[in-house]
Amino acid sequence: MKIRIKKGRLENLSNEAIVVYHYENDKKPAGKAAVIDAKCDGQIKALLRTGDFEGKLNQTAVVYTSKGVPAKRIIMLGLGKKKELNAEKLRGAFAKAAQQVRNLKLKEFAVSFDLDVKSLPLDVLSEAAV
Repeated sequence: MKIRIKKGRLENLSNEAIVVYHYENDKKPAGKAAVIDAKCDGQIKALLRTGDFEGKLNQTAVVYTSKGVPAKRIIMLGLGKKKELNAEKLRGAFAKAAQQVRNLKLKEFAVSFDLDVKSLPLDVLSEAAV
């Protein structure tokens, strides 16, 4: 498997899939999920509103984009309760996202490290993702 690190905006990437995060109990998208939701006419908010995705730890959901973002799919990844997130839970969540990508038979996906968790520095986030 090839792993490449690129600097750029997740919402501008034309990958087969992009992965965005959501914390349990959050009522609306935040961070990159909010930016991407705005660009794709509220598809993420609609998913949350229906209750089909709650952000529980390791929960995933796929949103197919029709316009607004160049990526073909948005994979929603639940990180559980924000206060309880640690490196081990993050590793498991990234593994679940990668399984979802594999189940969809995709060759590539992109993630952003825009997590607002002060206890997890960038090097820990990067290691968990890999």
